[in-house]
Amino acid sequence: MSNPRNALEAEIDQLKAQLLNAKSENIKYKKLFEVSADALSIIDLKSGEFIECNQAAIDLHGVQNEEHFLNLKPSDI
Repeated sequence: MSNPRNALEAEIDQLKAQLLNAKSENIKYKKLFEVSADALSIIDLKSGEFIECNQAAIDLHGVQNEEHFLNLKPSDI
């Protein structure tokens, strides 16, 4: 019979490892998003508003900075 405490600790360790891996993947894809030469933006589907953009999107649409871009609506551009 296995010890329930050991099983729980093993599951916690596994979840911690998965979380660390997810954070690492998030950092990698965030960097790719930021440095892409393609204009990229993310729209919240519920609100219909921009929630993120990269520098290429800012440059393409001729706005001053990310804050100004995020205040735009997709219909503005």
